[in-house]
Amino acid sequence: YAKRLNLYLERADKIKAELTEYGYCFVGDERLKFTLDVKQNGYTGVGFADILRKNYGIECEFSDLDYVVLMLSPDNDDIVRIKDALLQIEKKAPIKANALMLSVPTRVISIREAMLGLNEEISVENAKGRVLAICNASCPPAVPILMPGDAIDESAIKAFKYYGISKINVVK
Repeated sequence: YAKRLNLYLERADKIKAELTEYGYCFVGDERLKFTLDVKQNGYTGVGFADILRKNYGIECEFSDLDYVVLMLSPDNDDIVRIKDALLQIEKKAPIKANALMLSVPTRVISIREAMLGLNEEISVENAKGRVLAICNASCPPAVPILMPGDAIDESAIKAFKYYGISKINVVK
């Protein structure tokens, strides 16, 4: 298996280089994942994943507004099919969106107190100044906007909205 895996990784690296030359922007350095910033090619991650699913029968591991993640495995030979699909998708003008700028969160209470205490679900719009009780994170990458016990400020509200989170649990 180790020999087969090493051969597969060499192949994946070559395909990644070829796709980069074509204009795809890869993020991260996990060799068994293709994480693509598809806004550079004119698509949202969700829209791009939809194209791969509907037109090519390829299911992404993850997609959000910015990225798609494709998992690779030496146990199947989908890498050539993925490469061929990516080379067929029309490039468009890049989507220019301002990056979210989160402020450094203010810890109000411990994570334990926040998660085990009484909480209520409220609209994100009404959350400014409240304390987050339960994490909201898409997975992967499962990086939370705030941790339980952090104060909710305007930058966090913008991030929740950006990622389609409309309700959150706050400390009661």
